[in-house]
Amino acid sequence: MKIIDLAEQTRLLGLLPGELGDLRTEIDGVRASEIARPVREIAPIAVRTHQLAIRCLQQLDALRPASTPS
Repeated sequence: MKIIDLAEQTRLLGLLPGELGDLRTEIDGVRASEIARPVREIAPIAVRTHQLAIRCLQQLDALRPASTPS
């Protein structure tokens, strides 16, 4: 049996809009400079975006009902 802490999952989901907003602001800043930005400025944004996506997938997996044996 899988036990899910819905309060914690709700808290984590509540953090996403702020983090997405921060990433969006940084991405818009990079776009304003077009491709002139060096990789050292773009790479951290890409890493943070990837980490956020992984966290979202982990949360979805935690919320997924346990499969029942057939």
